[in-house]
Amino acid sequence: MSAYALTPHAKADIFDIWSFIAQDSEDAADRVEQEIYRACSFLAAAPLRGHSRPDLTRRELRFWTLTRYPNYTVVYRP
Repeated sequence: MSAYALTPHAKADIFDIWSFIAQDSEDAADRVEQEIYRACSFLAAAPLRGHSRPDLTRRELRFWTLTRYPNYTVVYRP
Protein backbone atom coordinates (compact mmCIF):
# COMPACT_ATOMS: atom_id res chain seq x y z
CA MET A 1 0.00 0.00 0.00
CA SER A 2 1.25 3.48 -0.83
CA ALA A 3 1.68 6.11 1.82
CA TYR A 4 0.17 9.55 1.84
CA ALA A 5 1.05 12.79 3.58
CA LEU A 6 -1.40 15.39 4.80
CA THR A 7 -0.55 19.05 4.62
CA PRO A 8 -0.89 21.10 7.80
CA HIS A 9 -3.95 22.73 6.23
CA ALA A 10 -5.53 19.32 5.57
CA LYS A 11 -4.87 18.25 9.16
CA ALA A 12 -6.51 21.45 10.39
CA ASP A 13 -9.50 20.88 8.09
CA ILE A 14 -9.98 17.35 9.45
CA PHE A 15 -9.80 18.67 12.99
CA ASP A 16 -12.34 21.40 12.18
CA ILE A 17 -14.70 18.87 10.60
CA TRP A 18 -14.36 16.60 13.64
CA SER A 19 -14.95 19.51 16.04
CA PHE A 20 -18.05 20.68 14.20
CA ILE A 21 -19.65 17.24 14.11
CA ALA A 22 -18.58 16.44 17.69
CA GLN A 23 -20.74 19.29 18.95
CA ASP A 24 -23.64 16.93 18.31
CA SER A 25 -21.96 13.52 18.53
CA GLU A 26 -18.35 12.50 19.13
CA ASP A 27 -19.15 9.02 17.82
CA ALA A 28 -20.39 10.48 14.53
CA ALA A 29 -17.33 12.75 14.35
CA ASP A 30 -15.08 9.72 14.83
CA ARG A 31 -16.88 7.83 12.04
CA VAL A 32 -16.48 10.69 9.57
CA GLU A 33 -12.82 11.18 10.52
CA GLN A 34 -12.13 7.46 10.05
CA GLU A 35 -13.84 7.54 6.66
CA ILE A 36 -11.64 10.47 5.59
CA TYR A 37 -8.49 8.56 6.54
CA ARG A 38 -9.81 5.41 4.81
CA ALA A 39 -10.37 7.43 1.64
CA CYS A 40 -6.84 8.82 1.83
CA SER A 41 -5.41 5.28 2.06
CA PHE A 42 -7.67 4.10 -0.75
CA LEU A 43 -6.55 6.97 -2.98
CA ALA A 44 -2.87 6.55 -2.12
CA ALA A 45 -3.07 2.98 -3.43
CA ALA A 46 -4.32 4.20 -6.83
CA PRO A 47 -4.01 7.99 -6.99
CA LEU A 48 -5.87 8.48 -10.26
CA ARG A 49 -9.14 7.17 -8.84
CA GLY A 50 -10.44 10.66 -8.29
CA HIS A 51 -11.41 13.06 -11.00
CA SER A 52 -10.01 16.40 -12.11
CA ARG A 53 -12.01 19.63 -11.99
CA PRO A 54 -10.70 21.96 -14.70
CA ASP A 55 -13.71 24.18 -14.01
CA LEU A 56 -12.28 24.84 -10.52
CA THR A 57 -8.50 24.78 -10.93
CA ARG A 58 -5.72 24.35 -13.44
CA ARG A 59 -3.56 22.71 -10.78
CA GLU A 60 -2.97 18.97 -11.02
CA LEU A 61 -5.43 18.11 -8.28
CA ARG A 62 -7.90 15.25 -8.00
CA PHE A 63 -11.22 15.17 -6.16
CA TRP A 64 -12.86 12.25 -4.39
CA THR A 65 -16.24 12.62 -2.68
CA LEU A 66 -16.75 10.32 0.29
CA THR A 67 -19.39 7.75 -0.59
CA ARG A 68 -20.89 7.48 2.90
CA TYR A 69 -20.61 11.23 3.59
CA PRO A 70 -21.15 13.05 0.28
CA ASN A 71 -20.87 16.47 1.91
CA TYR A 72 -17.11 15.87 2.21
CA THR A 73 -14.60 15.73 -0.63
CA VAL A 74 -10.93 14.83 -0.46
CA VAL A 75 -8.87 17.13 -2.67
CA TYR A 76 -5.40 15.78 -3.35
CA ARG A 77 -2.33 15.89 -5.54
CA PRO A 78 -1.56 12.39 -6.95
